[in-house]
Amino acid sequence: NKKLKTRKVIAISLLLVGITTVHLEEGNSSSRAPAPPSQPKPLAFAALLAAVSISGLAGALLEKAFTTGNSSIWEKNAFLSAFSLPFAAVIAARDMFLKKPPTLFRGYDSVVCVVVILHAIGGLLTAAVMRHAGVVAKCFAVSLSIVICVLIGIPLGVQEESGTVLFGSTLVISAFFMFFIEK
Repeated sequence: NKKLKTRKVIAISLLLVGITTVHLEEGNSSSRAPAPPSQPKPLAFAALLAAVSISGLAGALLEKAFTTGNSSIWEKNAFLSAFSLPFAAVIAARDMFLKKPPTLFRGYDSVVCVVVILHAIGGLLTAAVMRHAGVVAKCFAVSLSIVICVLIGIPLGVQEESGTVLFGSTLVISAFFMFFIEK
């Protein structure tokens, strides 16, 4: 039940537009492998803006779910993981019905297993962080880490320098200071 001041709402809006702009240009980097034909810029921007907004909303709802009630973090994690079980059951049932070799783990090698384990550990760390930090602080931290990676990637040749990247990075950094530094 926290109320945000107008200044903080503007900062969050700047963060939203800034990180969307950085992501939009990140996808157009020519130093990567050839990509399929790109979408028109306004459509891509709208899609990224929607994805960033939904991600923030999901984080807020998840934080509310974790901070309300008497359940432990482990019980809530088990509840949330239960949503993946129907999808796995459908794939397993399809394989059994079609009498095919199992496809659920097809293509898994040691690298994929390591990635799965890292994601599981990341999920547990995220649950632990949710107890101590708000969703807004996490959004700012992720956005700043993306911008820092992009800005470090420019001199390394991984990311091309462009006005769009610099504009988006400036928005994200300005939003950070606007949100966290009091007058």
